[in-house]
Amino acid sequence: MSIDFFPNSDLFVTSSLSSEFDTGIRFWKLKSTFEPQHLYDLVGGHTSAVNVVRFAPNGQYLASGSDDQMVIIWTLKMTPVEFG
Repeated sequence: MSIDFFPNSDLFVTSSLSSEFDTGIRFWKLKSTFEPQHLYDLVGGHTSAVNVVRFAPNGQYLASGSDDQMVIIWTLKMTPVEFG
């Protein structure tokens, strides 16, 4: 499992096991009480456990690496505030 915060924000992404209907990549936001609020799941992509997720410094891309021996570079077309 992995976690990475979106540059200069309270938004973050986590990785976990994946299944047929779940890529294992989830976007979250920290609420003022420091409790995470689930915003969005990525659809498609990996077929095995996602081991690492990292945002590009400019926030336009997300890289993920998995036990399926693939690295996927996701293009984030929306600003994170619009996720979900």
